[in-house]
Amino acid sequence: MSVRAALSRVVSLVRRRQRDLDLDDEIRVHLELLAAEYERRGMTSDAARLAARRAFGGVQQMKETFRDSHGLRWLEDARRDVRHALRTLRRSPVFTGAAVLTMAVGVTAVIVIFAVLNAFMLRPMPVERPEELVSVSTGPDRHVSTPHGVSFPDLQDYRQERATFVDLAGYNVEVAGLNADNATDRITMYSVTDNYFTLLGVRPAIGRLIQPNEGRARGDAPVIVLTHEYWQARFGGDPSIVGRSVRLNGRPFTVIGVTPPPFDGAHSLLRPSAYVPLWMRGELVESTASRSILEARDRHQLWVLGRLRPGVDAACERRLVSAQSRSCPPDRAWLRARWPRPRIGYTG
Repeated sequence: MSVRAALSRVVSLVRRRQRDLDLDDEIRVHLELLAAEYERRGMTSDAARLAARRAFGGVQQMKETFRDSHGLRWLEDARRDVRHALRTLRRSPVFTGAAVLTMAVGVTAVIVIFAVLNAFMLRPMPVERPEELVSVSTGPDRHVSTPHGVSFPDLQDYRQERATFVDLAGYNVEVAGLNADNATDRITMYSVTDNYFTLLGVRPAIGRLIQPNEGRARGDAPVIVLTHEYWQARFGGDPSIVGRSVRLNGRPFTVIGVTPPPFDGAHSLLRPSAYVPLWMRGELVESTASRSILEARDRHQLWVLGRLRPGVDAACERRLVSAQSRSCPPDRAWLRARWPRPRIGYTG
């Protein structure tokens, strides 16, 4: 089909009503001419009209043939099917409501599933060289049949293994009340190890981020880093927030900086509003009656990220650390000696 013919069919489809009127006029004129010819041959008026219709053939079939040759049949069929479906739905409101509700639930489920897949598998973390990052968990062990978090003492042991990782960082998800300007918000925050931002290669939007060794020494002033999204929503993007004091669970913390806009934390479904050093977590949630998360080896509460050394294959390392064989090479003896065993997985 030539371009000109295709354009002609599109125009004919758009002007369908006028086209049908013109076709009716042509058919009527043709039938009248045939009937007049038969009358000249001596037929009566009624007989001449019947003879003209027999000679012309089926009018509806002729119209369909003309529409097929001058229009887009599949599109017209689709239009008629849609109109028929809409009339049917209008006559059955209960069925229509059930159908719409079912479609809405289905579409919502697809959107949610895609959002989860996008967060965990499709969208890389907005950090330096995200392909080198892996998640590290522990277990299963005699108490838990599925992999779980890492305790801080175990994390410290794992950081000594330098053949696989450049470094590892941990974080814990907390909920706290942040008070500023006489208003309190309930926020989600991360308690992070001091190398968290360094490992990920994240740079601040304003101010600075938590630095190595910050918060470790007893008596260090409590500090907090705000996310860009929370800074904009809560403080209107005011750059003077750096250096101001806010209260977390009633205790004063100094705002030292704001994360950049693309970065929303290492956990895509638990987006934080703020970050504090893990060593200052005791200022907020620790009880004097319980052992600190920094001391208890049986408190597997940390999410852990590791950056692989160049040339290290995550799949090989995962098979290695999952094996319960005694044939570990000498440079992996720490895997055989430590329990629970670390497990390596991709970050996304």
